[in-house]
Amino acid sequence: MKKIILSAIFLFGICTAIYAQQRLPPRALNKEQQVRQKRKLEENKAKYIQGILDQLNADDFQKEIIKQKLNSYFDEKLKIYNVEKPYFQREQELKDLDESHFKDLEDLVSKDVIEDIKKAIKGKLDKKKEKKKRKKKDKQ
Repeated sequence: MKKIILSAIFLFGICTAIYAQQRLPPRALNKEQQVRQKRKLEENKAKYIQGILDQLNADDFQKEIIKQKLNSYFDEKLKIYNVEKPYFQREQELKDLDESHFKDLEDLVSKDVIEDIKKAIKGKLDKKKEKKKRKKKDKQ
């Protein structure tokens, strides 16, 4: 009797371990969830771009042009990520996009603003630290 109970417990343990390790297929999003997800993505993108624009030293006209360029930049970047390509090819395209997308803004805005845009895109723009550095330079 003990052998039967121990065998049953052992078999139950093995079966649950095997069942737990099976991968379930990813759940497909329905249309409503896709729309909601895209809307949230667009809202987050708009907030991010507005945050970048608030930190730049440019007039309203320049900010509007920069806003359009940032929107097109993020759309192009999303297209690159959505296409199935090898890693090295995707990285090269992203590097080319980073270098070439804001070339035409060089005539419109100063180099400092373009540098700030590129830093912001890479997530390295921190205006508070830069303001402190500028104040220290001005005092000296």
